[in-house]
Amino acid sequence: MVGRIGTFLGDHGVNIATMSLSRNQAGGTALTVLNLDTAPGEEVLKEICASEDILSAQVIQL
Repeated sequence: MVGRIGTFLGDHGVNIATMSLSRNQAGGTALTVLNLDTAPGEEVLKEICASEDILSAQVIQL
């Protein structure tokens, strides 16, 4: 999954500055937080959310 997300964002010109990974339990649901150099466009976010392995994705700008 890490490689797939990295490749997908890279193919769309979005660079990952940092990536944090976590799980609720061993083998359980994973949580990934990405710090990106640029926010992905709406179409890129829709494509990410369309993946059957991804439950949700959202952009948060601080």
